[in-house]
Amino acid sequence: MIKSCIYFSGIILFVSFLLPPRAFANNQPDEGVILQALEEEMNRSLSDLKLDIFNPPFFLSYQVKDHQRVKIRATFGAILKSDSNRFRNLYVETRIGDVQSDSAATDLAYFESANYFSLPIENDLDALKREIWLASDSIYKAAALNYLRKKGRNIRKIDLENINDFSTGEKNIYMDKIEAEDQFLENIPHWEDRVRNASALFKEHKEITHSRVDFSAQKTIRIYLNSEGTKIVDQQTMFGVTISAQAKSEDGMDLFDRDIINFKNLKNFPQDDLLHKKTLALIQSLKNLRESKVIEPYVGPAILEPDAAGVLFHETIGHRLEGERQRSEGEGKTFKEKISQLILPDFINIFDDPTQKKYDDTYLYGTYFYDDEGQKAQKVELVRNGILKNFLMSRVPIKNFTGSNGHGRSDGTRDPIARMSNLIIKSNKEVSHKKLKELLLEESKKQNKPYGLIIKKIRGGETRTSKYNFQVFKGTPIHIYKVYVEDGREELVRGAEFVGTPLTSINKIIATGNDYRVFNGFCGAESGYVPVSSIAPSVLLSEIELQRTASKKSKPPILDAPALQN
Repeated sequence: MIKSCIYFSGIILFVSFLLPPRAFANNQPDEGVILQALEEEMNRSLSDLKLDIFNPPFFLSYQVKDHQRVKIRATFGAILKSDSNRFRNLYVETRIGDVQSDSAATDLAYFESANYFSLPIENDLDALKREIWLASDSIYKAAALNYLRKKGRNIRKIDLENINDFSTGEKNIYMDKIEAEDQFLENIPHWEDRVRNASALFKEHKEITHSRVDFSAQKTIRIYLNSEGTKIVDQQTMFGVTISAQAKSEDGMDLFDRDIINFKNLKNFPQDDLLHKKTLALIQSLKNLRESKVIEPYVGPAILEPDAAGVLFHETIGHRLEGERQRSEGEGKTFKEKISQLILPDFINIFDDPTQKKYDDTYLYGTYFYDDEGQKAQKVELVRNGILKNFLMSRVPIKNFTGSNGHGRSDGTRDPIARMSNLIIKSNKEVSHKKLKELLLEESKKQNKPYGLIIKKIRGGETRTSKYNFQVFKGTPIHIYKVYVEDGREELVRGAEFVGTPLTSINKIIATGNDYRVFNGFCGAESGYVPVSSIAPSVLLSEIELQRTASKKSKPPILDAPALQN
């Protein structure tokens, strides 16, 4: 499967958002009612839910996510949409059998595409219990069928490792204080004015074909309960302003850029002067891209600045250290047998820490304290001095790693698997950005290249980990600069993406900067899209490959943009 990740300098882009005015204040979710409904139906299922030869489940969990969302979008000085909604999803996990051999998929090839149900947003105990009852029945029957299918597959399968299907979990109880966000919803007209005014700045620039300024907010209350006694109530609230625009070059190439500001509290809503400054900078960036040349395919040295470096490590290393990928037959298992071996340059260290809230003044969106299996989040040392030390683990055991380290993650509609959270890259070989550029020029000269590259801003990346596909990754830059050996001047170019094979590319790193930065985004894989962060410095690679971007060119609009009206 392709793992697709979208990174942004400083924020997640929210693609769907919140609820009707005053709903936070007047229709607060009553966690007590939901917990009561879940507990009563769980007790019934654990004692009486059985069919033919199958016993009641030996493990059962419920997870309710109450989503409240808003999105306001303006274009060229006018509100394009102002949407709000609220909904509750119920995810049910039922396991038949025992920890040695159960009904759940341990091979990613057999994961279900979705496994959730809608719940009423009103706290009517009878209505809630009825939906939970029907969901429990449906998932139990599916688990029974999966158990038979799995037994059938195991008849033909040679299992030399004899690993359990499930691991024992810790009993955790955590009840967060749920707070309302009345101020936001009472001031929606004010926020509409803010994004409307910022978007009006695009009006005077005929080069801009499309523009958007989005204000988005999401509050999610999670209620988790399992048959081991774990009970979790927590919440996550996120706000963001996204400024994005498109233009078209003279040769018909579509150009895109964006800037995003995230914040955890409405009092930190960006001031108008900051919004205007970022909007004008984005306009200038697109004008510069329109005037730039298309770069030819390239193989040679390059500096990846922190957002591009974060994508590089996320795609080449992070996904390949997720636990389930070490036991799934369809996976390439790049690092399965490399524990205690050197897999990276010896000055590189990698951690994944979901418990870290901030880096400097930037909030990390991969932060959580209990994962989607009710287990405590843990900081995991993955690589020390280039040597592989550990894997990211859910409750699915793998060879030599039998327990969770709090990385079972899901979007709330799919089965959790081991996923990254806050991926942190630390180097023992740091230099200033000025020195890193000098090293780039030295390496380019050594290779008889007329220029090296600096990739300063990136849109996102993706990778393939299946052994039935090419083991490759790809990144899509926005800002690429040629750096000429003769005089060190930088020239903006466009129309390329970097590609490579993981082990080869990551071991081309010869130095890193000391300019660590945070990048937040959404990462999509088998358990859905989850918020992630990375903290990385700039890296200098002795070799990177750029290929032309696959894009359809089209003629610019025939007429000029309409004249502005006074």
